[in-house]
Amino acid sequence: MENDHPLIELKNITQTEAGIFRRIFIDDDNDLTVWYDLERRLIGFQLSIYDIAITYDKNKLKIQKIDFCEKDNLAPILKETTVIDFAKVIDYLERNNQNIDQPLMDYIFKALAEGRTGLGR
Repeated sequence: MENDHPLIELKNITQTEAGIFRRIFIDDDNDLTVWYDLERRLIGFQLSIYDIAITYDKNKLKIQKIDFCEKDNLAPILKETTVIDFAKVIDYLERNNQNIDQPLMDYIFKALAEGRTGLGR
């Protein structure tokens, strides 16, 4: 498949938001940011994959297209979309999650399944 490189967790990342603990996993092209409250309960995640950002927060799934600006000095912009190949995303996660703990993967797969149903896919 297109990307068979396991997501690797970045260690010792700066925690910038008060009341939130973050974990970040990356591979060559994609990244996963996971948010926990200070009691280490999962509260959301964002998976950036295939030029799409999938964000799960407050029990809602949001899908946005990542618009990489043509000018090098501009940050990418997220634009609303519902177009996503859920099977491709799930396949990617199943193949590249070796370094991610199972409770976290269960949370992500459940959120994607609920979101997929909510979007009628």
